[in-house]
Amino acid sequence: MEYNKEKQHQIYLRRKDKQAAWRKVYYQDNKDKLLADSRRWYQENKEKRASYVKRHRLKRRLEALIHYGNGKLACIRCGFTDERALSIDHINNDGAEHRRQMYGDKLPDPRLYMWLRARSYPEGFQTLCMNCQFIKERERQGVTHLTGQEVYDIITD
Repeated sequence: MEYNKEKQHQIYLRRKDKQAAWRKVYYQDNKDKLLADSRRWYQENKEKRASYVKRHRLKRRLEALIHYGNGKLACIRCGFTDERALSIDHINNDGAEHRRQMYGDKLPDPRLYMWLRARSYPEGFQTLCMNCQFIKERERQGVTHLTGQEVYDIITD
């Protein structure tokens, strides 16, 4: 018998409400057992789950960095490629405000990568290395680059 994806989907659509109702009743009737099974599985698989979560978060981070790095895992300003020092930059310098709106604080959070992906990677972000992030912030503050002679003049003054 040949598998017909469209036919199977139509069957699913006809049955989904009935199955959802059955699952709700089953859950209520077996709630204690299901929760105990879930707790037991979690206790028995803590390392496996932690490894999965870590890998999942890294995957989402890398996807975002590549997207905002114009298809490359690299800083768009200088081309630096070590992913450990790459980050997502808010182009309009509103990162702290954005984090406060999202989380109520301004700490970095892995949820940013999920948020970006869920919104199909909106505009307003770019991949920068931490050096370029720092330089961008200093430029925003009006601090200019010192030439070698200017550094020499300052330290010998």
